Amino acid sequence: MGETVTVGGPVTEGALDGVVAVLAAGVEVDPEHAARTEITTTAKERRKVGGMWKGSLDDHIPTRREGWLRRAIVATLVGLAALASMPAAAARPIPKGRVGVGDSIMLSAKDELNAYEIHVHAKVGRQFAEGVAVVQRLKDDGILAKRLIVHLGTNGPIDPADCDQVVSIAGPKRRVFLVTNKVPRDWQDSNNDILNACAKAYDNVWVIRWYAYSTGHPHWFADDRYHLSAEGQTIYADYLDAEVRRILTG
Repeated sequence: MGETVTVGGPVTEGALDGVVAVLAAGVEVDPEHAARTEITTTAKERRKVGGMWKGSLDDHIPTRREGWLRRAIVATLVGLAALASMPAAAARPIPKGRVGVGDSIMLSAKDELNAYEIHVHAKVGRQFAEGVAVVQRLKDDGILAKRLIVHLGTNGPIDPADCDQVVSIAGPKRRVFLVTNKVPRDWQDSNNDILNACAKAYDNVWVIRWYAYSTGHPHWFADDRYHLSAEGQTIYADYLDAEVRRILTG
């Protein structure tokens, strides 16, 4: 272990030279007190012990290594000073309004939802896992509104971790509404159980019960019993809008 040199105060040109010389010689400098006094070195008064220089140091002639160290230290100090002078980035405000992320069910009712100022980002065949990236992109672009409606799961099983991820991306200052699945597939019931469990785990997440509301109304659907008919598109949009309003004012 090299000798510890305790220094402190304003950093002067001489102090910087001294620190560089000490570092180049293998002497350890206490960073808490660095630069109180200038350190000078003398070649004739230093002695080498165990591969490191020790003793009184003055009249030192800088070596190539010390020049490199000096430039590195100056560059580091300049960088730190620049970072310290930068103002803290202001948090991006959350846009008002409502945004929907979904699959073909929501897409088919896009015009009806837009009439309620629900801005739809939906795609045919979208899986819930793909929706996670969509929500992240909307947030990164600064257009993830304060009310987020998610209708996904029609095209396959939902991973509970993906639902948690959507909520995490949205953050606690947004309200998230999960629409239950109405699809005659073996993942329908398990998906709805996952959506309900996800909503129960968070204070800012609610379920919109499209499955229960639409059961017993076959004329709201096409022949496949889950895509919406023209009437169903209107009913669907009316219901989503009414449920969001009811939940927020209830």
